[in-house]
Amino acid sequence: MTSETRTLIELPDVSGLELTCLECGFVALFPMDKLAKIVPHCPQCNHVWFDQRQGEYGRTTYPAIDSLQAIATELRTLSRKDRTDLHVSVRLSVKPE
Repeated sequence: MTSETRTLIELPDVSGLELTCLECGFVALFPMDKLAKIVPHCPQCNHVWFDQRQGEYGRTTYPAIDSLQAIATELRTLSRKDRTDLHVSVRLSVKPE
């Protein structure tokens, strides 16, 4: 007999984004509505978490942070209760260890 354990997360249950520093192990949890405050380096050891790039007008940008914020915005949009165009349950599947 085969057994399978699956972990599924409903979109409204995604409450934040956790970042763990690969240098010192510091863990930072950013709530979904506070992702604009993601920092590009570890607050504990100052290890760089995200590479920067020069954007328009010499402004420093962090493409990975921009992508994470965009994903969070889309997840919040998809999980709004007033959506009338979704006729399906959407859940995220987590890979088993």
